[in-house]
Amino acid sequence: MKFAVITLFLFSLLFPLIADGANTSGGALMIVPNQFVDTGDLIDNTNNNNMRGRDEWWFINATVPRTNVDIQAVFDGWDGYLYVYDENLNQIASNDDGPSGVYESQIVMDMDNSITYYICIDEFSASTGTRTFTLHVNADIIWDPPPSPGPISNVSPIDGAIEQPLNTVLAWDFGNNTEFYDLYLDTVDPPITIIVDNAIAEGSGSYNPVSFAQNTVYYWQVISRNTISRLETASSIYSFQTTFGDDIVEIGNGTETNLSLPIEPYWGYSYSQSIYLQEEINTPNSRIETIWYHYNQAGTLSHSQDWVIYMGHTDFVAFENGNDWVPASELTEVYNGPLPTIPADGWIEFEIQVPFMYNNVNNLVIAVEDNQASYDSSSEEFYCTSLPTARSIQCQHDSNNPDPASPPEGTLRNAIANVRLELDHFGYPVFEITPENLTITTGIGYMELDWDDVISDQDDNPVLLNEYRIYGATESVFDLNTENLIGTSTTSAFVHSNLTNRTMFYSVVAIVNR
Repeated sequence: MKFAVITLFLFSLLFPLIADGANTSGGALMIVPNQFVDTGDLIDNTNNNNMRGRDEWWFINATVPRTNVDIQAVFDGWDGYLYVYDENLNQIASNDDGPSGVYESQIVMDMDNSITYYICIDEFSASTGTRTFTLHVNADIIWDPPPSPGPISNVSPIDGAIEQPLNTVLAWDFGNNTEFYDLYLDTVDPPITIIVDNAIAEGSGSYNPVSFAQNTVYYWQVISRNTISRLETASSIYSFQTTFGDDIVEIGNGTETNLSLPIEPYWGYSYSQSIYLQEEINTPNSRIETIWYHYNQAGTLSHSQDWVIYMGHTDFVAFENGNDWVPASELTEVYNGPLPTIPADGWIEFEIQVPFMYNNVNNLVIAVEDNQASYDSSSEEFYCTSLPTARSIQCQHDSNNPDPASPPEGTLRNAIANVRLELDHFGYPVFEITPENLTITTGIGYMELDWDDVISDQDDNPVLLNEYRIYGATESVFDLNTENLIGTSTTSAFVHSNLTNRTMFYSVVAIVNR
């Protein structure tokens, strides 16, 4: 049954059911004094009937047709009103408490047993607070407490669900007597952000945010509401955790500690290398832009603030002995700076300063050195995952800082530090130098090169060109290296001047700033 919208107010006491025949003598049936919350009624509510505030509502049904039903309300203060409505919220009768000093309202009416009536008690005043009234009825009728909305059910995703896709849709079924609802959704518990406000409930509900943030715990709650009784039912608070997007890979989920990976905070200095297999990453055409390590949050790591991170390709699948380090010449420094802020979940995020172009063919070796002197607590550790082979090697010292170019003998570890890698996908520029799209014009002392612009990558995605680099040399020493770089251009043309008579070989390379 649907009713007009009436602003929600909560009252402090619900009436019990008085069954048919409770007063067959026809004498006055008295509802003992009850308290209710006066909401202050000088402000119009935004409901369909544009009525003043109504503080209390009840259902009332005649068991058989009745005439001259006498309904009286005795109030504890002035400006008390008594209203009767039919099931469509059409006002049938009303009465106030009469002249000053008389705190009673009375309605005498006939009642049809086929109609559900609603009695409203209202203190029409600007004051708010708890008020008391007594209600008398002179006939055998049924009083029902106003029905609260039933709880929601068939909730999806289930509470506590993990690895939910980023396009997850919240869904549920409404309970009985629900006409309107609110939806709260947030990353805090309890949720405080209202996403849907007083929307119409139609059997089932859903919410599609298009995309949630990756690897995030969300909390949500539905507040169900009906109009005639202005009661609410709050659902349980449900939670779910989203998965990572396609651009983040998590390797390792163990909780092992005391393995000195990626650093050893309890020693003054440390250095480590760990191998992450290609099949664990398996992301083509990508570069590593962010790395996370999982800290146990046992302290602030105040003496482990100076980090250097290296990455490199390797054919190693494991280390064979304590001197089996990947040479520093095969590593690229990607981060050099302070330890970032430690977040609530312990996953410390390092934004790579020099993105590492991962070839998705070799395994990945990640080396980390802690260069700050002094040490932290022995309880401050990073989480690792145990493995059957020595996928890591590490060393530490209190006074001698290990040099990655010539590290001392290390200790093998059958484990890796848990990491998350953010890999940005890119396509290679579609650019081929052919007689059709490269034109060379010669003049006295110069050569002018013209070519077609690069407009998309190998996946037909538009690309933003940063520059073209032009390499040139004689045939015998030609190579794409710094010595042979003769200039750059931001357009599809370049003039090579101050030339003497000789034969030149050119290569034009498109540089994509991604």
